[in-house]
Parts: sequence; structure tokens; C-alpha cells
Amino acid sequence: TVAAAIEGVMFGIPGIAFSQVDRGWAQIDDAAKAARDIVTQALQEPMERVDGIATLLNVNIPNGHYEQLKRWRVTRLGTRHHSQPVIVQQNPRGENIYWIGPAGEARDISPGTDFHAINEGCISITPMQLDLTHHARQASMRASGWDRG
Repeated sequence: TVAAAIEGVMFGIPGIAFSQVDRGWAQIDDAAKAARDIVTQALQEPMERVDGIATLLNVNIPNGHYEQLKRWRVTRLGTRHHSQPVIVQQNPRGENIYWIGPAGEARDISPGTDFHAINEGCISITPMQLDLTHHARQASMRASGWDRG
């Protein structure tokens, strides 16, 4: 879900990625109404570029009826344990197909994280940016002579 929004952000276009926490379609209409409310809020306060960086909102919506989805939390990303291994199976033609293993269990569920918000029954909204530069490592590499010429 986030990957599609990242595509726009890479071109300087703000984006919102919506995910429903539990799989299934039972309450998709309720989640869609909550998503509409978040888009309406985002349009009232446009996600302007900050320091030239476009913003991506990663939104996780817990299952629930629309009336239960009124609490929102601005969060940071929690962390997970490693995902389970890739599952190799064969399709009807005998060719290998690969399923990505289930996501790992939540590791950092402390207050302020998306996991904590979801566990509290709140929608989590995490503003993200795409600068993947490891700034501390960049500085140490420069200090140890990696820059040449």
C-alpha cells in the first residue's frame, strides 16, 4: 500500500496510503468513510512540502463501525520482528511460485507508535518522508576518508 504512495512522493507529490488492519471486507465501507474524513482533513490543511520534502501519510485503520473510528492519533512507526520466511509452492503447471511469509510480530508497541494507537482502537496516521540516507554513517564515512577527489 505504501509503495504506491511512495511513487508519487518520489516525484514531489504528497500521498496518503490507507490500510485496514484486519483482512476482509466485512467493514470496508466503514473504513472508506473514515478514509474520506482523513482526506477531507488533509485537503483543509494541505501537506505542503517541508524543507523541499513531500510528505506521505501512512494511515492504518482498525476494524470497527464508522462510529468507532472517530479517534485518530498522529504516530511514529513501530517496529516488527523479522517476517517469516518466503513460502515456496508450485502452480498447476509445476512452476515455483513464492509467497511472502507473514509479517513478524510487533516489537515496539510503546505509546506514540502506530501499533499502540491501533491497539487502543484509534486510527494511526504516521507522516513519513523518503530520505533513506543514513546520515550518521555518511558523516563517519566522510571523516574516515571515503570522499576522494
